[in-house]
Amino acid sequence: KQEVIIKTIPGLSSDEPVVGDPISDAVVTVISSDGEQIAFPHNGNGSYSKIISGTAGKSYKLMISRPNGSKYETPFIEMKGNATIDSLRVVPFLENIINTNGSVTKNQQVQVILNTKLHNGTVPFNALYRITGEYEFQEDDIRIAPPLRICYIKQEFDVGNVVALSGALLPDSRVTEKNIFKVNHDYRFLYQFGFQIDQYAIDQNAFEYWNQVQKLTNIKSSIFDPPPGVLKSNIESKTDVFEQVFGYFTVGSKV
Repeated sequence: KQEVIIKTIPGLSSDEPVVGDPISDAVVTVISSDGEQIAFPHNGNGSYSKIISGTAGKSYKLMISRPNGSKYETPFIEMKGNATIDSLRVVPFLENIINTNGSVTKNQQVQVILNTKLHNGTVPFNALYRITGEYEFQEDDIRIAPPLRICYIKQEFDVGNVVALSGALLPDSRVTEKNIFKVNHDYRFLYQFGFQIDQYAIDQNAFEYWNQVQKLTNIKSSIFDPPPGVLKSNIESKTDVFEQVFGYFTVGSKV
């Protein structure tokens, strides 16, 4: 499912909380380079979504309009060719954590290790990874019958965890033993836990944007380091050149 979320938020100079008020009256359309127009219906809470299939080599743009006359648009963005992931494996390990009193605590972790080549057979490509999980939860009861009820709980691990890699920056475009995610080995691993890793081939502008997001969400710097910068959106207002637009329209083929 492809999704566009539209909300109004305070400007950069505002001290108000960045929560966002959903916009429900927009007309959202994705247009392909061959003229196809795909409408995204509103599904509530500012979310517009539709299941569509793009084609590598074609380009797509986002257009948004509102009854008050506001219009927003992106440039056409080419969908890049992808390649299958060579291997993924899940590895448990112990992480040493230094406490405030100087003692060391060992914390059981699980990490996801990626090995693959970011080359689609023609050229190297940039990849963005989305990581979700699902674990089994069983009813806690000592009864024999009826059988205990079981449910499966999904989790999204994208918040604060952005992984974007470039085949052009790697020797032979190869990713080797890359830890792309780690999580505490806790109650969720009591029965069954599954990871789903989606690899999106994205263009250079999107790669630079998501790398900047990664820097902003993993700030480990001193006050003497240069600031990580401001995120630049590829969505612009066509009716108000002074309006600040946040967010990014990403086009990517998925494996």
